[in-house]
Amino acid sequence: MSWTVQGRWEVQDEIFTNKYEALVYATEINAPVNFNFFNHVWDSFNRSLLGTVPLTELYKQRAEQLRKKYDYLILYYSGGSDSYNILRTFIDNGIKLDEICVKWPMRVLDRSLNLYTPNTDDITAYNYLSEWDYAIKPTLDWVEQNHPGIKIQMVDWLDGKDRFLANPNAMFDAVNHWHDIELPSLNTWSPSEEKLVSEGKTVGGIYGVDKPYVIFGAKETLMYLSDACVAMGPPNPKNPTGVEYFYWAPEMPHLAWEMAYQTMLAQKEDQELSTIKFSAKIKKDPVQWNENYQRQQKKMRYKLYNNWIDTFQVLKPERLDRSDKHAWIYKDPTMKDYRETFHRIMNERVSNVGEYLLRRRDDTVMYKLIKTKGFILEKK
Repeated sequence: MSWTVQGRWEVQDEIFTNKYEALVYATEINAPVNFNFFNHVWDSFNRSLLGTVPLTELYKQRAEQLRKKYDYLILYYSGGSDSYNILRTFIDNGIKLDEICVKWPMRVLDRSLNLYTPNTDDITAYNYLSEWDYAIKPTLDWVEQNHPGIKIQMVDWLDGKDRFLANPNAMFDAVNHWHDIELPSLNTWSPSEEKLVSEGKTVGGIYGVDKPYVIFGAKETLMYLSDACVAMGPPNPKNPTGVEYFYWAPEMPHLAWEMAYQTMLAQKEDQELSTIKFSAKIKKDPVQWNENYQRQQKKMRYKLYNNWIDTFQVLKPERLDRSDKHAWIYKDPTMKDYRETFHRIMNERVSNVGEYLLRRRDDTVMYKLIKTKGFILEKK
């Protein structure tokens, strides 16, 4: 059976390691697409272990597991709670982390271009760039001062712009799961990764992609994993097996299960969380669904990560192509050729995918995220 570190997509008896190809084939035969992220691993986990080991201990064990597995560890750092918890897990437990890599469009930091104004008043995704000033840079400065043994690597993902314009389809094929306006950032990696792999070293690129989904049904509470999350950490073609999704490790299923279990308990015990619902009715109202999701995510940062310090964070993007999060691309005249090319190729690809496999919101469109089967946390 064909697998990649990102799992696989299944259309009837056909198996795909490329989501877009799976969507096109499913459209041709009018069939559903299933996402399989090592389902057999989660299915076989002993649920009686839930609640027996603190999350902080499981985070530590996961970091130790990675340290033993690789010669060199890179944390691809976003500044959000998921990657911040990973950083603190390594540091607070004295486990060596070799490098922090931040992918950022460095052009936006040129204040003379006036592409954004740093502020903490606007918490919508349109103010995403302010996370550099109030979340990412302060943490990097703290690491540089207090933990100088950790290499800090800044990578300008705009360096991939010319590569994209020269052959946009190649980049769409490489980043085949989530085609949004920041496509080159998903096709960019630390130069250390390729260099060390070429020297025969093993390199682990760590991503804190997200927390497991927990859905409360009428008869069961279920854990799901989503292809949209692993899409945010695509493997480096020069190191295809070196991606490590810290929280979703088939080598340590207890961690994802425990995060889902603690989410379930918090949802029951916390008065505010208990009011947040994702019913079939709410699913039909994208505004209400997104508001509920934003509230839940903000609250769960504190429930799952005891080291979260309320660093500035904007809300999750609402536009499916993330054009709100990266609004500067539409403001910068030098990005005109890039955005026009992106939308042209995206429209061509969407036209090859059945409407039942797409999501639409306002004037934006994206492939539907596809969840794994549900894994039972609790029967009611």
